[in-house]
Amino acid sequence: MKSKFEKISEKLFPKLRYLGEDNKQLVIVFAGIPASGKTYIAKILEDKYKGVRIRSDDIMDFVSEDKLVETIEENEKIKKEYVYNLLGDVPFRNRFIILDESIDRTYKKLLSLLDSKNLNYFIINIEISEEDAIKRVKARESKENWRSWINRFERWTREHEDCLKNIKPDITLEGMNPDLDKLFKKLERK
Repeated sequence: MKSKFEKISEKLFPKLRYLGEDNKQLVIVFAGIPASGKTYIAKILEDKYKGVRIRSDDIMDFVSEDKLVETIEENEKIKKEYVYNLLGDVPFRNRFIILDESIDRTYKKLLSLLDSKNLNYFIINIEISEEDAIKRVKARESKENWRSWINRFERWTREHEDCLKNIKPDITLEGMNPDLDKLFKKLERK
């Protein structure tokens, strides 16, 4: 019987782009609440630098589709374990990894893993006002989903603030108007 990780990889890897590129090793990670613009920036970086963008929501979708776990908490746990396993032993040539998710809740363990593996990383913090985040969510989600999102907004904001007290981002961008040129310059120096 195939392991849960093998099942996830079978679905995830065909969706990943630029696996065969010969890029220098760098892991891009994001701090920011949902709807701050992480995926928007991650997609731009994926195309500009031909990086491998790993979207955690895809992993969670695969876990749900295949009924690999029973609860959302178990789904989040297996997603984290899968990502840590993947980063611990990258199974493809391209070493420019864009982790399309927030590290707000997991920064301690994730950054500790990256440090222990001597992996170079770049932290992008994205700031957005509550009003702008809610506008974005309302535009892209059903009424039921955006209400659920709003109910968790306070927790996400608190987690983001706690994260920023303990990490030093390489750059902070405004979610509604990110300075991409500044980002590109800082990344290229790294």
